[in-house]
Parts: sequence; structure tokens; C-alpha cells
Amino acid sequence: MRRYLFVLIIAAGAFAVANTSRRSAAENADTDAAGTSNPDEPITGEPARPHEAPPSVLKSPTEPYGIGETTAETHPAWSYQQLSSAEQAIVDRGRESRTTQWTAIHNSYKQAAALRATRAAAQAAAIQLGIEGLGEGVVP
Repeated sequence: MRRYLFVLIIAAGAFAVANTSRRSAAENADTDAAGTSNPDEPITGEPARPHEAPPSVLKSPTEPYGIGETTAETHPAWSYQQLSSAEQAIVDRGRESRTTQWTAIHNSYKQAAALRATRAAAQAAAIQLGIEGLGEGVVP
């Protein structure tokens, strides 16, 4: 009997604590919804508003990025023709070797793409015929 009475008293206490915390939370929600501010954080002026960003401009993915604002006084931009011969030599250094190496790289990618296209066509044909599980080389 004592054990039952002890459990009943503990349960009633827990219920009372939970009920008062719910009531105080509900009271706070009602006062906040009514428009009163928290006295710990008074509003002294205009409420803060985020800065509006300028509208974003869509750029083509193949278009290079610009170099920014160019004015003669603050940010000059030079063309290749305006460079001296020494500066043009620095810019041109390695240009020929880079462009001649590109041909071999492009040819390698071209061969790999052609091989992949042939395999994809064969796989698509096998799937359409329903024989894709028979192994490679079934459909040329």
C-alpha cells in the first residue's frame, strides 16, 4: 500500500510540474502573438531588413568571365597589340608546344568516344532484341 501511495504522489507531482510548464509556455505564446516584444530585447528603432542583392545575370557556360570594370585611369586593360615585343614573347612562350600537343589529346578522345559509341549501339540493339544477358559480342 505504501508503495502504491508513493508512486501516486510522484505521478501527481510530475503531472503538476508538466501542467504548469505547459500553461506558462501557452501564456508566452499568446503574449508574443499579440505583438508585445520581449522586455529583455527592446526594439529601439527600425527593424532590420536584409540588403537586396542586385539581380543575377545569366551567363552562357561557354562565355569567358570578364576582367571587370576597365577605365584608363584606374583599371586599364591591354590588348595583345599594345604589349611590347618582350611582353609578347613572354605571352607567346610555350604557345606552339601547347597547341601541337592538343592534337594528340583530341585524337585520343575522338577514338575513345567512337569506341564507346560502338559499344553503346551494340548494347542498345541487344536490349531491344532481348538478348542482353548472353554476353558481349552477340550483336556486332
